[in-house]
Amino acid sequence: MLRVLIQKIRKENQPMNTVIFKTEDAIFQFDQESVMECLEHRKTLYEIKELDPLLDVITNEPEKVILFLEGQKYFGFIALDLINDGEGSVLCKTCSKQYPSNQLETFTVGPDDASIKTLTGKKKGLKGLFRKRPKPFGMYGGKGYKCPEGHELIFMRTWIT
Repeated sequence: MLRVLIQKIRKENQPMNTVIFKTEDAIFQFDQESVMECLEHRKTLYEIKELDPLLDVITNEPEKVILFLEGQKYFGFIALDLINDGEGSVLCKTCSKQYPSNQLETFTVGPDDASIKTLTGKKKGLKGLFRKRPKPFGMYGGKGYKCPEGHELIFMRTWIT
């Protein structure tokens, strides 16, 4: 319902604020309403009170461009959610080209079966049958996006052990 209302507002050509997220590799651009919707959803779903200051800034900002730098603790996850939903666009700093988010290539990082076996180690002989299996150490995984030229734009760790 809210998305339909946002689309209706866009069709009426009313000016919309833009939220810009800069990283070392890219500059992401999203419309204010999409960002607010995503922040509200994450705040409700995960009960993250640290999102309140972000919501306040975005809601009360009178200017056309709102700038968030890489140091914002949660905004990288918001950017991933918005890109995943096909929102916004990104300027790849490496190839100096602007891409809509639906043209970006997704990639994941994390252990597969082979790396888990390498981390835990194989047991050999009779002694190996009676030992405890060591826990994998320091594993993590995440999600990221690359431009169509293959340059990494954003990556966030989404889980860790």
